[in-house]
Amino acid sequence: MFNIGKSNEEKVSNIKENTSDLIDTAQENLTELASDVKHSVSRASNKIEGKTTEAVNNAKDDGMTLINNLKALLSENANTNKIQDAKQQAFDKASEWKELVQDEVTRAIETTNAKTKKAVTEQPLLSLGIAVAAGVLLGYVLGHKQSDK
Repeated sequence: MFNIGKSNEEKVSNIKENTSDLIDTAQENLTELASDVKHSVSRASNKIEGKTTEAVNNAKDDGMTLINNLKALLSENANTNKIQDAKQQAFDKASEWKELVQDEVTRAIETTNAKTKKAVTEQPLLSLGIAVAAGVLLGYVLGHKQSDK
């Protein structure tokens, strides 16, 4: 462990071997974490898609009902108060739909953030390894490009 009595070449060789092992482990861990995150995002996406589809269908039904009500009002030569009420109803429904979509998007973002934080919290060494590996790889790539000039 303490390289006492080893030559510089042996020490450098040990450092290279340890660095190579660290990079390999970091790459494996990064691949595993990426797979877990992809799976979590896919599940969240499926849930959001289902809820969004349901909301769209409900909104479509509400919209058709509103259109039919407007047609009935117009065909009966309704007075301006009924038209104003219909306009207000349309505005209120549009506001509800906007809030519903905003809530779903916000919930999806919060869920994704929470899952990411949970993954990092549950596996801090993995996260650190990924960060170190990314730094080593980035340094290698950037250093390699500069040494070519």
